[in-house]
Amino acid sequence: MRLPAESRETLLARADATLIFAQPRGLRTEEVAARATKLARMASAMLARAGLGDSLHHAVIEGAAETTYLRADGETVLTLSFSGDAKGATALAHLERVWVNCHSELARQAAPNRVA
Repeated sequence: MRLPAESRETLLARADATLIFAQPRGLRTEEVAARATKLARMASAMLARAGLGDSLHHAVIEGAAETTYLRADGETVLTLSFSGDAKGATALAHLERVWVNCHSELARQAAPNRVA
């Protein structure tokens, strides 16, 4: 999978926090996956309770040193982290490209192998 060079960390997990992919993978990767999926579930619940929809699709989490862009669909959660000086429009474009590529790859892997 081709990832943005300026991305510090990329994580793809199932809604139950099962890690699908992480780059780089470290000691805290499983914990980060659990936190990202929990955040997506909590935000989805708050949106539903406020009558603003039933699930979170996009989020931006700003930290002191980096900004994390999140994309979710109820089944999977993708996060890309960039340095704090990354341009938002560029980061969002990367997020959408990686999201589409991840889902294409997951669909390809799930499709039964066909012999011609």
